[in-house]
Formats: sequence, structure tokens, C-alpha cells
Amino acid sequence: LRIALACPCAECGKDEWKSHISDAWGWLWGTVCQSLARTIESAEADHPRMAAESWEAIKENHSTEAIGDVLFQELTREAPMVVHLFKRPKKLQSYMFMQAIETLVMFAEKPSDFFEGLRSFTIRHIKYGVKSEFVKPFGKAVMQGLEELAGDHW
Repeated sequence: LRIALACPCAECGKDEWKSHISDAWGWLWGTVCQSLARTIESAEADHPRMAAESWEAIKENHSTEAIGDVLFQELTREAPMVVHLFKRPKKLQSYMFMQAIETLVMFAEKPSDFFEGLRSFTIRHIKYGVKSEFVKPFGKAVMQGLEELAGDHW
């Protein structure tokens, strides 16, 4: 894992690889591997179709701004340590949330695409100031927000 991330870290000007960084990225990689295993199981159980249907129901019943408001509210509650990273105007941030969810729904249908884009995604988010310890509370906040928005379609 260190070999895979040393180059992106060096590109960001952060090439001081210490044990706590290795531990954090090791945790993240473990989480990604677990997620991939669940994704494969889900694909076999038709979860991608269910995720896409839930997302379509959310989009039909809520405006972009309303979706963004709920997701940002959940981030503030569940992951306050990441809120400072969202510096763009609220309307633009809502749109970006929508695009991110669209991408995740697509990944559920074709997980191999996720791994193709993982390196550039990692570099971009390191530059934004994202830390590996933000991933779990961020994911939890997004899932809780989507569940609230989906209602009976969840």
C-alpha cells in the first residue's frame, strides 16, 4: 500500500511517510477491500438495481438544494471535522453532492470503474485536505442522509 500511495503523496508535496500514516491508509485499504467484498455480494443479490431505484426516488421527490441541505446537515451532525472542507457556495456544493452520489450508484453497478479512478480521486482529495480518518464518519453521514431522504424507498 505504501508503494501505491507514495507517489500520490509525493505529488502533493507530502512525502513524510510515518507509521501513523501507514496505519491510517492501511485502515482505509481494509475498508475499501471490505466494501468491495460487500459490493460483489450485493451485485449477486441485485443491490445495484435497488440502490439505483432508491436514488431515482430521492431525485424525483427532492430538489437538488433539499438533498444538499440534508446531506450537509448530516455531515455537520455526524462528521463536524469535515465541514470546513466544503468551502464552495451551498448551491454548487449541493450539485456536487448529487454528482458524487450519481457516481457511487454507477460504481455499485460496475465496481471495476471505481478502482480505475481511485488514484486520481485519492490525489485530488489529499490536496483538499481529506484525511483517512474522515472516511468512516463521512460515509455514515451520507448514508444516514440518503436513508432520511429515501423514506419508504430505502
